[in-house]
Amino acid sequence: MIPFSKPSIRRPEMNAVLSCMVSDSLEHGKEARELVSLASDTMGRSGGWAVREYQRAIDLAFAALDLQPGTVVGMSALIPQAYREVALRRGLKPVLIDVDPDTALLSPELVAEQHAATPLAALAVRHVFGQRQPLDGFGGLGIPVIEDAGEAVGAEPEDGGRAEFTVVSLEPDKVITAGGGTLVLAGGRTQYRALRKHAEQLADEQLLPDMNASLGLTQLRKLGELLVRRHEIREYYLRALHTHRTLPYPGPGLAVAYTLPVVLDTDMRSVVEYARKHGVSTRAAFADTAVALEDGEQPAAEGSVKAARGLLLRCVLFPIYPTLTNAQIEQIGKVLATVP
Repeated sequence: MIPFSKPSIRRPEMNAVLSCMVSDSLEHGKEARELVSLASDTMGRSGGWAVREYQRAIDLAFAALDLQPGTVVGMSALIPQAYREVALRRGLKPVLIDVDPDTALLSPELVAEQHAATPLAALAVRHVFGQRQPLDGFGGLGIPVIEDAGEAVGAEPEDGGRAEFTVVSLEPDKVITAGGGTLVLAGGRTQYRALRKHAEQLADEQLLPDMNASLGLTQLRKLGELLVRRHEIREYYLRALHTHRTLPYPGPGLAVAYTLPVVLDTDMRSVVEYARKHGVSTRAAFADTAVALEDGEQPAAEGSVKAARGLLLRCVLFPIYPTLTNAQIEQIGKVLATVP
């Protein structure tokens, strides 16, 4: 069975981790700081912190915005559910906003409508499967933005819009992995100072250890090579796929071939089972999102996130990662060519 995801760990990554172990540099230190610095340079940010937990990074971003309990926060209905959980834990009121059914991204028009109906103190957006969420359309609304960018590291923005804070997951299934952990990066000096006030209160055990950071740093240094390989695999898949459609992909530089999201015309379960029988693991694209886990506390009206619910039911992911062998890529291509 070809796994859905597999970290791109090869000899250089192993050597980097071994060097940390030999030097007893396991705590948060030089490697973690270098990882934050290089990630900030790569993504046009002004510095930040590397922490162990995804939800803690999200919490830091919310804290740095100094949002008071009861404040309404808008977020994509397809944002990872962790954003809604953190918002609720902080006493905020998350409101899910529907997406464009063709792109799975938020539109400025939908955000503006929500903002007019219920003023938003902040907005959380997601760069979906390597496809960047344009941010320039939100600038005129005066809403600070938190962007979730773990699936789009290396993608250049097409517009001049910038987020106040950037959250970058480093889990094994992301573009860059540190075996876990998350970066939270500030968009400018003002945001960095606000972030520092809260990040400096963290205990050492809440920060990303150098052993993990060394793994992520090695991968980030060869990001270009990893992205080229991902793009080559995606192009092969697209030549094989004859039915259904995929979410948009603006191309190398503007997007990252994080995975192949296929929007189905048929039942997802039958496609997932078909792929499994032919040795390919797939994943429901939006199973871990806020709209998938709404539970009665969700303030959005029934039917107001219709497009997101449609994508939840019909979008399935096929694996793309640099360590796939040519034989595995051909096997996945055959499944895509014959998928019902």
